[in-house]
Formats: sequence, structure tokens, C-alpha cells
Amino acid sequence: MERYCEAANIIADDFTLVTHPLWLELSIKLPEKLPTKEEQTTILSPLHHQIPGGHWTLLVLDTKHGSLAHYDPARLGGLVDKVFTKVQPWISNLLPTVPKWCTSVLSGPKQDDVVSCGLFVLGAIAHILTTHSPQLEDMPSSPATIRELLAEYLGHAVTLFESKPRCTISPIKLPSLRQA
Repeated sequence: MERYCEAANIIADDFTLVTHPLWLELSIKLPEKLPTKEEQTTILSPLHHQIPGGHWTLLVLDTKHGSLAHYDPARLGGLVDKVFTKVQPWISNLLPTVPKWCTSVLSGPKQDDVVSCGLFVLGAIAHILTTHSPQLEDMPSSPATIRELLAEYLGHAVTLFESKPRCTISPIKLPSLRQA
């Protein structure tokens, strides 16, 4: 999850930031500030829930329009309410210039097992970054298709990363510290 989120930021436009998967832990004290990126207006934050077996969901914060959206590929009862109850006061405190935060549930594909939530969340991130829209209705719903999408997406990120200019470090000669 962590490496994928790093790769997603290589591809993301200037207005979107994908957080580290453990940046926003709802079971502990929430961060005192938002991560920033020049011109950022959207934050995609994978959330790991401390429930038996663990579970991944996605929170989409739109700081420009004051909206919070949540995607839960398992549709666990009551989870979205817990997320919004914890996040809404926190984000209102961090961004008091936004008069009212709207909340919505993203209706993307539903996982049909108990282990693929992380795959669906990564697929949702890739879908949002490639379509520039948080609408997940037309996101692939087959785990195999999502894996193909992610492999293609990561391949594109690697190509972009490898094409970026790198700085080189040339050795320098230091003066001798010995006295003659």
C-alpha cells in the first residue's frame, strides 16, 4: 500500500495528493496539520481500520469545495458514520475558512470476499487519478481487472520516475588537514 501511494504521487496532478496509508489513523490522535503540495485541493487518504482482520477504505477530502467522501468496498455497517463523526470536526478545525463540510458515500464496486479491500482502495485511487473525478461507478469491479489496471498504472509511474532528471554528485577534493 505504501509504495503504491508513493507511486501514485508521481502520476498525480498538482491538485491531488495521496497520503501515506498510515497518515490518518482514526483510532489515535489525528494529525495537527494537513500534508501540503503546491496548489493541492484534493487529498486521497487510505484509511486502515483497527477491526478484526483489519480493513481498508478511502477518504477523499476536497479542500476547495469543502467535501468529504468515503469509499468502503465491503460496505461495513456503521463504518462510514464513524469515519465522518471523527473526521468532520477535525477537518473543520484545521480549515475554519470552509463554512460547512458536505459528506457523501462513494458508490464504487463492492468486494465479494473478505481480503481484497486494499486492492479495491488502490484501484479507486488509480481510477480517481486517471479520470480526475471521485466518481467510482465505472471503476472495474473484478479483482483481476483491478490488478491489471494497477500494474499498468505502476508501470507508467516507473517510466515517469525514470525519465525525471537526476542530480549527480561529483567528488570534491578537500584540503589536507595536516600541517606541514
